[in-house]
Amino acid sequence: MGSKPKLSTSDKSIERIQRNRRGHISCLPVEILTEAFGYLLPESLAIDAYLDAFEAESDWYLHSKRKHDDIIRISHVCRSWRKICLSTPTFWNVVWVTDDDRFASRTEEFIRRSEKAPLEIAVCDDCSRVQRLGHTPGKFDEKNPFDGPLIHPLLNFVDRFPGVLQQLKQLRITSRFNPGQDFSSCFNKAAPSLESFAINVDTFGASDDEGSPPFLLPSQLFRGSTPSLRKVSLDGAEIAWTSSIFRNLTFLRIFREMDRREIDCVNLDGLLQIIEDCPVLVSLELGFAGPVVPMNNPNARDLVGLKINAPSLKNINLSGMMELAPVNLFLSCLQTSQLETLIVGHFDLSVLSIDEFLPRTLTFDPDSNLCNCINIDSDPRCEWVTVDQFTVDDLESKMTQDPKYFSLRWLRETEASFNRRIRCINDDDRIFDREEGDPDEYRMLLSTFLYRMCSSPEVTRAISFRGSDDVLDELPLEDIFKYLSNLYCVEVRYNLGFIEAETFMAFLALEAKKADYANLKKANRNRKGDIRIALPSVRMLIFDSVVFHTDGFKSLRSFLTHRKKQKAPILYVGLNYCQNVGRERVKMLKKLVPSVCLVNDAVSEKHGEEMDVPLSGYMVDEY
Repeated sequence: MGSKPKLSTSDKSIERIQRNRRGHISCLPVEILTEAFGYLLPESLAIDAYLDAFEAESDWYLHSKRKHDDIIRISHVCRSWRKICLSTPTFWNVVWVTDDDRFASRTEEFIRRSEKAPLEIAVCDDCSRVQRLGHTPGKFDEKNPFDGPLIHPLLNFVDRFPGVLQQLKQLRITSRFNPGQDFSSCFNKAAPSLESFAINVDTFGASDDEGSPPFLLPSQLFRGSTPSLRKVSLDGAEIAWTSSIFRNLTFLRIFREMDRREIDCVNLDGLLQIIEDCPVLVSLELGFAGPVVPMNNPNARDLVGLKINAPSLKNINLSGMMELAPVNLFLSCLQTSQLETLIVGHFDLSVLSIDEFLPRTLTFDPDSNLCNCINIDSDPRCEWVTVDQFTVDDLESKMTQDPKYFSLRWLRETEASFNRRIRCINDDDRIFDREEGDPDEYRMLLSTFLYRMCSSPEVTRAISFRGSDDVLDELPLEDIFKYLSNLYCVEVRYNLGFIEAETFMAFLALEAKKADYANLKKANRNRKGDIRIALPSVRMLIFDSVVFHTDGFKSLRSFLTHRKKQKAPILYVGLNYCQNVGRERVKMLKKLVPSVCLVNDAVSEKHGEEMDVPLSGYMVDEY
């Protein structure tokens, strides 16, 4: 046996340095290392009980975000770290089940490492989908050694691991289901620990003439034994509305294929029964699934004066409605105290008032009356309106303490302590391909939103308009500012490109012109009284992704000049990711406004030219 080679002095020095560096980490308690490693884990498969779950990404895209690559690499660093990883069952309890060759060994190893930890299982037929869509792997695609027969991953999983259902906590399935296969064995065993169940029947790539029947789940899902089940999402799968799974839920989402909307919709009485059976329900979404009011139903209860208590209900989303009468009737039967979000999508273009779908008896969370900010997002062509109200604590100081950067969108995303949203989507299935809607009808609908949602208009201190130039062209700006007369901050923005916002600029200039004319008329008649100021409460203007052309900038400058002349200057102008804002224009603004803030790294000398401004840069320039 040969002698161990001696290390040189330099090698010993390097080894000592490396050992000393590792020593600091090795001295950390196991509890701290375990907690730190936990941040490397893939996100949970649990369904969020709040409204953002309505807009969750498909599992196809979430797949790449839920890999265990980081924790596996950590487990290969050293023996002590590997011991920590392998002895922590919750590091391995999120399992992806696919239809590739590696499925069985990988899943078996993860389940073994998870020991008795509650399992979170996601089932996807990745390889089958790739073959069906004829996808050609690109150079950045992950190499997949699959060359075996395609077996449905759900059937394969249940066959290989029959006892897992007892340990299952979360189950998400995204797959196609062949009508010729029997899947009853996948759902005929009790799942006592199951808390969240989501199934998405994939129809992408299917031809319209296939005529595949819907995927029907057994009424007694998991043998009717799911005492822990709280969240259910069925997308393209159908189950009897009287199923026992509709009990004690906090989240319920059912989305049907559009061509099935008249076949298996829940009737109004049945939906109210589900609400009664789910007293802790937080979020409800129905897509092309009702409710409907059946004709001549002798078993239906009398709904006149009926009130169903829904003390926890915060979010309601009813899309694909054939008519609004059932919506109004359903909402009138609810007794709520925490409602924050209401979204209604229907097929008509005839809604002129929020009262057509929102009964006066429906009660929102009382905190909505204290919202100090409002966001309007709408489309006059389809006549749909979204109005968000939110509360920003200590808003006054945030607005008045000379901010270097201010954005209502940013405040809403990061600091809003309360949110309320009401949305009406007309022409929900896009069957009316109109070039433009009726501006008067659109303005009337938007006005009713403001009057209903802002019952105390003096509380609203900031407003954000989001939309294209077509939206800004049709906004009833005069009515809005007349009703919301205590606004301090106004934001105009767009996040799908650039806008010119010249209609809004022209409105500012016109208000200044009308005020100047009134003051001149009063002076000529030697009348005393208060000087008229255009939009007197407004002190902040924010423009996001606006291209300042000559006419628009001229109108803005006219308004700012008027305000300074009347000794009530606009105190802050924010230009976030705007174009055609040259240094000369900044100098002009600075003469009229104490604080001008530019966000982005593009300030052009030639402010009259069209410019391509990169949005990758981020810099705040305060002038």
